[in-house]
Formats: sequence, structure tokens, C-alpha cells
Amino acid sequence: MPKVNVINNNFDIAFRKFKRSVSKANTLQEFRERMHYEKPAQKRRKAKMAGTLRWRKKERELDPVRFGRKRMY
Repeated sequence: MPKVNVINNNFDIAFRKFKRSVSKANTLQEFRERMHYEKPAQKRRKAKMAGTLRWRKKERELDPVRFGRKRMY
């Protein structure tokens, strides 16, 4: 668990440092994943959907003419 020292009673700076350290350690994300049990098939399905969404986004960036961002003529 991340720890932060409060210096000169400055809680705001300490809180910002704490939030940064928690996000770097992925503590909050792990907590949310462990809140409910997820079946292995659901995990695979979720990972596959994330991959297809990443691929679609990359495809849109690579070919703007085909996806309506630019005109051909």
C-alpha cells in the first residue's frame, strides 16, 4: 500500500502525491477487478473486444479516406 508523508500540514500536496502513487501501483484497478468474480470466458471475451476496438481505431487512423474523414477528390 502506498504511503505519503504530510509535510508542514499541507494536506493537498500529500493527497495529490498519494493519488499519483495509487494510480502508478494500479491499486484501484485491481480493487475494481476483484470486487466481482468474472468467469474466464468473460475475461477472454472482454480482452478480445478490447483488441478489436484497438484494431478498429488504428485502422481509422491509417486509412482516413475509407472511413470518411477525408474526401478522395
